Amino acid sequence: GLKYTCKTTITKVFSNYGWYYLSCQFCRKKVESLDSKYMCNSCNSTTTNPTPRFKLQLQVDDLTGTTTLITFEREIQILLPHSVQELIDIELKVDSIIYLYRTFVVLTSFYLQENGLDLIE
Repeated sequence: GLKYTCKTTITKVFSNYGWYYLSCQFCRKKVESLDSKYMCNSCNSTTTNPTPRFKLQLQVDDLTGTTTLITFEREIQILLPHSVQELIDIELKVDSIIYLYRTFVVLTSFYLQENGLDLIE
């Protein structure tokens, strides 16, 4: 894919889509609930204690326009000094990162490029 650098201001957090997911302890992929356990379809492991990880949709603005980015654990931990579990425990809102000015490196997928859907021009 292509790589872009965007100096942006976070203007909205789409938390109504959820802001974290339950992940496999081994491969970090999303797990599915199965009775009292969780199953990872990626590595075929099961667990009773999945790890919550960040996955946030952010609206960001720069001088040229607005776009939506999906950000994961590594990026969000730079913005928020708490783990997902800590935020759940203290009921802190992820909206606290709105209006932060940050630089994001955006990677586009080959699927987007092949189908003329590149998000940034």
